[in-house]
Amino acid sequence: MSVSIGSLLNASLKHAITFVPYYGALLLKDVEDPQLQEFPIINADIVSASPELFYHLDRFPDFVLTTGGTTSSGSSKFFLLNYDEADLAFRTNLSLGEGFFFKPESFHGLVLNLTDMQHGLMLPPAHGQPVITLPLEVGRHLPLVIRFLREGLVVKGIRYKFIELLGSITKLRALTAYCEDLGISAADFGIQRIVTMAFHSSQLWTERLRRVWGAQVIVTYGLTEFSEAVTSCCVGCGGYHVPPTVYAEYLSLDLSAPVTKGPAILVLTSLYPYRRSMPLIRYNTRDLIEVLPECRLTEKRGFRFHGRQGTVLFDPTVSNHILLTSLDVLDAVDDAGDEFPGAICYDDAVATVMSWGSGKDASTFRDSGYPALNCEVKTGNTTYVQVTIETNNAGNEENSSALELAIYNRLYSLVQMRTRAEVPLDAVRVNCVPQGTLKEQGIPLTLI
Repeated sequence: MSVSIGSLLNASLKHAITFVPYYGALLLKDVEDPQLQEFPIINADIVSASPELFYHLDRFPDFVLTTGGTTSSGSSKFFLLNYDEADLAFRTNLSLGEGFFFKPESFHGLVLNLTDMQHGLMLPPAHGQPVITLPLEVGRHLPLVIRFLREGLVVKGIRYKFIELLGSITKLRALTAYCEDLGISAADFGIQRIVTMAFHSSQLWTERLRRVWGAQVIVTYGLTEFSEAVTSCCVGCGGYHVPPTVYAEYLSLDLSAPVTKGPAILVLTSLYPYRRSMPLIRYNTRDLIEVLPECRLTEKRGFRFHGRQGTVLFDPTVSNHILLTSLDVLDAVDDAGDEFPGAICYDDAVATVMSWGSGKDASTFRDSGYPALNCEVKTGNTTYVQVTIETNNAGNEENSSALELAIYNRLYSLVQMRTRAEVPLDAVRVNCVPQGTLKEQGIPLTLI
């Protein structure tokens, strides 16, 4: 840990003890030089139970971030940020100095950021960066997005085209499906780079975006709770490095010890001054990662994201050896959906909302949402991954059986390839069920 990060971490802990009730109630040995390990590990459920204990406001907040899907699978939780915090974090991540302002003539293109209200009011930072934020919440927004992509924006008498597209993978899937349905050549827009965030971008959809748009596709990692900590894949090690606005701990699966190699749970601490109104200290993201060797470029350890804890299958005969991840499951389901068109049931709300006001039938956007599935590890006499997928053709048992077999074969081939010992034949179980079954049976939807 460098001196600068160390001083920021110390300032963060002291700020939390001084102003935030939850941390102020802790009986620490030395409040002048608090140690991170003295702080308890928290999670979204703990914060949600008594949110007023976790924030300190001396002004009205500009950001109300909400999360209730990938990390909690329960009721919505909220996290507070102020405008200047996000702005300062942005500057730090790009190594910009105080008072820096983006001059239009310094750029030859713009970034189009597609947003919604699902994760809070995401106001653009105040520093005039060449990022234009557009909502893409309902279908009637799609023509406006297309118009901006075609026409660009005139700044100081110069017309700038958009060269980068940024947004949730679900929005990018919907926009791509819309273009394909209308016969619009997305490659003609001249987008050079697409940055996906929020949920996992499957291999099939990553390649589809690359092919349809003729652009480089970059898959990022980040969390709603730490909006200032989004990071892209490192070319040096192939993993992710957290930016200097947060401090990362890689802990064992039981959270009892640090890990320098192999599977671990990612625990993050927000750093002062990038998070003051609602600092999060030792926040358990519940994300299972793999700690990588020291990066040849950054000389720091990065990590590879494997999915949510509880959705990753370990080899029962080899300690800490991963056989299958929830990301593998999504890849397999999306591949099967491509092989069996119309079979997989996708999040119907996405199709309904995106078709609203667009003049298009909901079926146009049917596969632009996320597959309705649940993935979890079951332990009994044997340990296995149970995958439950909702389908649109549940009345056709022959088609359902073929779909189950196709997904099973994809997943089990990965298990066989990765195993270091003999694995039970039921290490993977796939079950296709009618649409709406997950909700009816109280099975949580897995968002990957």
